[in-house]
Amino acid sequence: MNNQTSFEEIATQLNELGISGINQEMIDALQDSWDQIPYEVRESISKTALLLDAVGMGKYDYETWTYTPSSEDVYAFDVEVFNEEAMYRDFLRGVAAIGDGELEFTEIEENLENVDWENGTGSRSITFQWRENTYSLEADVMDDWFDCGVANQLNQIIMEQQEGKRLYFGSDGYQNIYVFYRDAEWAAAFTKATGMQLAEVLN
Repeated sequence: MNNQTSFEEIATQLNELGISGINQEMIDALQDSWDQIPYEVRESISKTALLLDAVGMGKYDYETWTYTPSSEDVYAFDVEVFNEEAMYRDFLRGVAAIGDGELEFTEIEENLENVDWENGTGSRSITFQWRENTYSLEADVMDDWFDCGVANQLNQIIMEQQEGKRLYFGSDGYQNIYVFYRDAEWAAAFTKATGMQLAEVLN
């Protein structure tokens, strides 16, 4: 981890990679929080991940349970999901936001008929339209945990439709995932600059 590097320096790296939205107020708040973390705990936390969280996590309206993406450059989410009933709809919204207009997913619907809410098991499907085609994603229900297979199914659809850009996934090593819509050259540059490994498959 590049934790000897300041938040300001990492913010500059991310900005040079095309990730915008980091401001001084955000940096100052992260630094204040960082100063409260015991030194031995800091070794397991990535400053880069903290900045990506701040930029890309989006916002929930806890009265309406509506999710709004916060970035056009990175989508960050916790695989233990707040709103179980809409977890994959929110995922598609987050991915669409970073698609530079190329990932306009519409008519998103989640079929919850086969979900056993009491036991946190079963299955569910998510349908959506993209480029005048209808697609379906299949998910296993694991309580409030996101099925990473859905992300991989979506990336496969994207890669079948076009060359070049596709989804790349990174992780903070715990529960948070970072999604980028870029090409291989950018992904390599990102890893070189930040040390965070990116992959086309989310495990």
